[in-house]
Amino acid sequence: MGRGRPGSGIEPLQETIRIRFTWQGRRHYETLRLKPTAANIKAAERLAATIKAEIKAGIFNYTRHFPNGREAEQLTDDPTFGAFADRWLNTITVEFGTLKNYTSALNSVWKPAIGELRLRAIRRSDIQAVIATRRAGTSDLRPVSAKTVNNDLVPLRAVLDAAVDDGLLASSPAEKVKNLKHQN
Repeated sequence: MGRGRPGSGIEPLQETIRIRFTWQGRRHYETLRLKPTAANIKAAERLAATIKAEIKAGIFNYTRHFPNGREAEQLTDDPTFGAFADRWLNTITVEFGTLKNYTSALNSVWKPAIGELRLRAIRRSDIQAVIATRRAGTSDLRPVSAKTVNNDLVPLRAVLDAAVDDGLLASSPAEKVKNLKHQN
């Protein structure tokens, strides 16, 4: 079994080969599903050299080299709503109670309903359908109040606005979703 040259960014493991590289100021690790034979280690070294050259030239595309990689979902230019919502939750600075409410709304309402959809695939009608279902209730869930629905819309709008700010969406699909009327 080969070892990989020092400084090559290749680490042979028992059943796989790990490739390491620095990109955008962060260290990245990806596991190649290759047995650590001399030929596979040589191929991994060539891949590492290609990646380093692309990074230096400014043309590196993470998801092209590692479409199912550890960070591919976060780096794609059209992530799923669930992945982007998780990333957004890790970047906001709010009070603990607010963070708890936002996390609860996203995890219990929006991710089950639209979490697997790509950001660009979400439509206003998808959001309206979730609202209608929550207001009417289902056989296993009782209806919720208009105020609860309005509170759940706050983090949804914030996530979609952040996607607009990041240039992932031209406009938010929640932009024209109105709050429901409720009694004070």
